[in-house]
Amino acid sequence: MSSNPKTKILSTDIVAEYNPDIVDDICNSKIEDKSYDAIYCDAILEHVEDYWKAMENIYRILKPGGEFFIYVPFFWCFHDQTDYHRFTFTELNRMLGIFREHKIFLPDDRGYGGVLWQVLSFHQIWQYPNLWTLLSRITNTLLLIPLTAVFMLGRGKADNPNISFKDYVFYYTYLYSNHGFCGWAIK
Repeated sequence: MSSNPKTKILSTDIVAEYNPDIVDDICNSKIEDKSYDAIYCDAILEHVEDYWKAMENIYRILKPGGEFFIYVPFFWCFHDQTDYHRFTFTELNRMLGIFREHKIFLPDDRGYGGVLWQVLSFHQIWQYPNLWTLLSRITNTLLLIPLTAVFMLGRGKADNPNISFKDYVFYYTYLYSNHGFCGWAIK
């Protein structure tokens, strides 16, 4: 929601039966160039066959200075028959590279522990958010033991000798296996 009362929010979907404000295929969009100030794309691109066409259209539709928010799944369960893709941190970074500025961030702070408990509970842990957070933090703390050992033995620096311990732990605890990534960009 916007705090500006003049803001108009429209929904789009390729499926008319969902009653969107605009029926449109983001991969073959008919929406006019430079016509929107912002686009919010949450868990959509895994459902389109050619997500690069979708990204090109999103960029085309945004006005100069327009903002874009995206969430894409990485380690998340298959959830319907048109579920085609999973996205890495690196791929999302590449996808957002067409914008003049962008940043990528995590949808929550549960990291590897959060993903592990999703898998172990067959994705039912979300019903108990406090327990999920506690178990995730315990798991991530325990993960520090082998990560510290590997890093201290020098194996953690094999791929990148300039990486700090903090960055190494962050990568393996939060990015290596996460349910998805968020991105923000400005055209």
